[in-house]
Amino acid sequence: MQKHKVNSSKQYVLLMFYVFVILALSFINIKNTLSEKKVLGAETQEDVEVKFWDDFLDKNPHYIPGWIELNRPDQVKTINPNYQLPSNQGV
Repeated sequence: MQKHKVNSSKQYVLLMFYVFVILALSFINIKNTLSEKKVLGAETQEDVEVKFWDDFLDKNPHYIPGWIELNRPDQVKTINPNYQLPSNQGV
């Protein structure tokens, strides 16, 4: 059997190619690691809750805990002026 010999210039080019590929993959990995992470659904979750409470309160306008969820203490006081809001809610 004959062995194919690779001359030194081909070895050098092949070595440089491998080094380039490894460096490129490393930079891509570093970029992805340092980029801002986003949680899927985090932005839409709030919209879903607000839509739910809006729909629910259209059908049940006197449901005070729903108005509290939407942070609408003015509506709570309109429905029942004597209702004691939780301490973190205010008018």
